[in-house]
Amino acid sequence: MRKFLVRWGSWGVFVARFIPGLRFLAGPLAGTVGLHFHGLHCRQRALGAVVYMPVIVAAGYAVGYGVGPHVERILRTLGPVEYVVLTVTVVAAGTFFLWRAIRACRENTLSYLLFLRALRAAR
Repeated sequence: MRKFLVRWGSWGVFVARFIPGLRFLAGPLAGTVGLHFHGLHCRQRALGAVVYMPVIVAAGYAVGYGVGPHVERILRTLGPVEYVVLTVTVVAAGTFFLWRAIRACRENTLSYLLFLRALRAAR
C-alpha cells in the first residue's frame, strides 16, 4: 500500500477509499508517505467521499430491492429458529462461564490449602 501511495499520491488515496480494508488505512498512511493534508490531497479525499457514498448507497438499495422479498421469505420460515439458537447460545455461554468460575475457585482453594500446609510444615 505504501508503494501504491508513493507512486499515485493523492489519486491513490482516492482509489483506496473504494477498497474495503484499505479505506481506513489510506489517511494515516498518506501522512506517513508525506502527502500534505492541504491542497490536492484534501480535494481527493473529499472527492472520494462524494463519489463513494452514492455508489455504496445505490449498491445497497439495488441488493435490497432485488433480494428483499427472498430475505423476507427466509425470515418468515426461520423465525422460530432464531429464538432457539439464541436460547442455546445463552445457555452454552452461561454454562461455560460457570464451569470456568468453578474451576478457578477449585484451583485457588487447592493452592490456598497447599499454602497453609506449607506454612504449618515450616513451623
